[in-house]
Amino acid sequence: MSSACAPSPSALKGAGRFSTGVLCMLDRFAQLRESLRRPADERSMKEKLVIAAGLKAVEQAVLVITRLGATLILTRLLAPETYGVFVVIITLQVMTNMLTDFGPRSLILSMREEERVDLRFLHTCWALQLLRGLVLFILFLLIAAAIAGAQAAGIVAPDSAYAAEDLPAAFAVLGLAVVIQGLETMNQYLHERDLRLVRLAAVRIGYAVATPTLMILFALVTPTVWCMVLASIVSMTLKVVALELLMIGPRMRFLIDRAHWREILSHLRWILSASGLWAFGREADNLILGFFLPAPFLGVYFIARQIVSMPLSFVLDFANSTGMQVFNQLLSYGDKAALKRNYYRYRLPIDAVCYLLAGIFIAAGPAIVALLYDPRYQAAGEIIRILSLTLPVAGIVLLNSGFLAQRRFWVGTLVTGLDTATMVTGLLLALAVLESPVVAFFVVALYRVPSSAALIWLGLREGWVTLWREFRMAPLIAVGLALGWAGGEVIYALGFV
Repeated sequence: MSSACAPSPSALKGAGRFSTGVLCMLDRFAQLRESLRRPADERSMKEKLVIAAGLKAVEQAVLVITRLGATLILTRLLAPETYGVFVVIITLQVMTNMLTDFGPRSLILSMREEERVDLRFLHTCWALQLLRGLVLFILFLLIAAAIAGAQAAGIVAPDSAYAAEDLPAAFAVLGLAVVIQGLETMNQYLHERDLRLVRLAAVRIGYAVATPTLMILFALVTPTVWCMVLASIVSMTLKVVALELLMIGPRMRFLIDRAHWREILSHLRWILSASGLWAFGREADNLILGFFLPAPFLGVYFIARQIVSMPLSFVLDFANSTGMQVFNQLLSYGDKAALKRNYYRYRLPIDAVCYLLAGIFIAAGPAIVALLYDPRYQAAGEIIRILSLTLPVAGIVLLNSGFLAQRRFWVGTLVTGLDTATMVTGLLLALAVLESPVVAFFVVALYRVPSSAALIWLGLREGWVTLWREFRMAPLIAVGLALGWAGGEVIYALGFV
């Protein structure tokens, strides 16, 4: 080869780095494949966490695709006011579920790896869960009757989502779904505790696909709120059956052991208060906005909230599925420096994505809505810009898993109490006093700031947190703004809107 054609040393060095990177990536894929072939009990904690993160990423990707696809279709089949009624039903369903959550999952997942889970404890949890489902069904009926009474008395505004004629009956029938949910096996939490997540991920992915698919099919027949109710009942039935078939473990039976009941009762006040406050804080925006905003505007808000909540849901779901196991492992080191180092490695990709997406949504919110939805939902673009301010503090929520791993449930109650107080006080001031929906949207975006500050302070006291590392990904907001602006300009230039 002539010297003119020979590659330069820098080019050879670059090609060498590229080929080395490719080989390294292929080697990691081979290691992952080999880890998946081995039984879960033979995998190291690092392998389990890598697999868990991969499965959670796949779950979230499927959830984003199905949710986005469903909304693209449903917004063309359903009117915005129907979405407003959806918001009310979903809000009431989540709140009643969480207000009565006695925490079997938290109790099982917070056990140390070396602890053996007593079979009678599992039976007791399952029996209480079944009884809870029946109590919830009665509660759904009472709430439906209360809504019907409020409608008859003219208490609710005629243009409010709470004034919808089908709302009471639809919510009452939805109670069947919570009765069915009470049959879910406790074995799913044993699989989750041991990070045996492949089959559990398959069930969750199937459920994520089945629910919106059924909703679309039912919407073709009845483009009303009933499409959501019927889809929820059918998909929950399929999920319970799939869990029973795929979650290997002891067969559940109805049994209430007094000793285990007392154990559950000792933690119940903190679990119920944390779950209840978390549910109220999370859904207070929908609950309160439903009274002050017309149903079509509430439907538009729901679309914006759904888009922003996709990455936020990933963080919360990932924290719920792996957080306590990670902290159980980190706390076993007995070395604060190693704990910090590995904790922030765990946080790094989550913080990076959240900061980047915050910038993208701020810059491109209106363009995203204009590209995806019809003109009836265009106001959602500006709401997305405001709500995206919640993303930078999302990763801080993972700190709560450390306290849950130590069964310090009072921390969860403190955090959710701050969230609830901030959300409710802020929304009532914004809507009842200032009469400004825009201020209300800023409240929804920033309500986690006080609780995030509290978690950081508690983490500093424990020696888990380094302050500068909490915000080291902040510059990625600027990158996101640039990407969002460029993407929005491309969307407008190509005439997609």
